[in-house]
Amino acid sequence: MKEKDKKTTKKTTERKKSALKKTSYIGVFTLVLVGLVTVLSSRFYSRIALPSENSINITLPTQAPLSQDFLPRSSLPTPAPPVSYKPEELPVSALPAEKQETPFQIVRPVSGDILVPYSADTLLYSKTLGDWRTHTGIDFFAEKDTEVKAAADGVVLKAYQDPLMGYTVVLSHSQDFQTIYQNLSQSRLVSEGETVTEGQAIGTVGESAPAELLENTHLHFSLKSGDSFVNPIDYVKSDS
Repeated sequence: MKEKDKKTTKKTTERKKSALKKTSYIGVFTLVLVGLVTVLSSRFYSRIALPSENSINITLPTQAPLSQDFLPRSSLPTPAPPVSYKPEELPVSALPAEKQETPFQIVRPVSGDILVPYSADTLLYSKTLGDWRTHTGIDFFAEKDTEVKAAADGVVLKAYQDPLMGYTVVLSHSQDFQTIYQNLSQSRLVSEGETVTEGQAIGTVGESAPAELLENTHLHFSLKSGDSFVNPIDYVKSDS
């Protein structure tokens, strides 16, 4: 029995030694593994360049107090688009002084009284033709051979014989105006293309208009603005 107990004790001792060796190996392996992880971690973090405390410089914007006159952009009124005009669309007062034209004016071509007035809207009776019709000019009384004067500076546009109104002179003026002189005498007529000045003689009063033969001797005088007849009296200078 004693021999048997010795064998049992020996086996137990060997088992303990074997277990102790295994535990030692595991401990050593664990220490080596922890050391390896520590070394690898230190190398990895050493490569990351973290900014130093002094290198961080964050500047926050300062906010100035708002002025009392400040308005949000959304509340500002939208400016109206500029309006452009052509020079001819502007009133005379809106044009620069150098571009303003004085109103077109004329002088009386003869000094006699008015026999038949301008009447573009009302019918007047014609003694010669025996009917009622408009009268787009003015008949100024004047003795035969009375000198007829240019009503304004201009150029002789036409000089011809009209079948109803006799010898006729048409002057072209500034601002698209024309003056028309009819029932003239054939003598002393100006020529087409001739430049004339205000008050210059352009012909003499005659009796050449078949449509007005029964009237007293006179000058039939008309004024056109563009293509329309207008009342000459509205354009006569006050001192003429």
